[in-house]
Amino acid sequence: MALKEFVGRPDHLRIVRAHSGRGVLRSTLRRTSRFDEAAAWADARHFITGETS
Repeated sequence: MALKEFVGRPDHLRIVRAHSGRGVLRSTLRRTSRFDEAAAWADARHFITGETS
């Protein structure tokens, strides 16, 4: 299912509206020369938790 279709689904909209204002939305972009799954998960964990190691 395409992202555009997903975000407009009634069940998705209901969930988003129910949780509106309950947190902080952040995003980041990382560019690498090749995909490394373990590094991507480690980077995501560090971004979410603020931990450095």
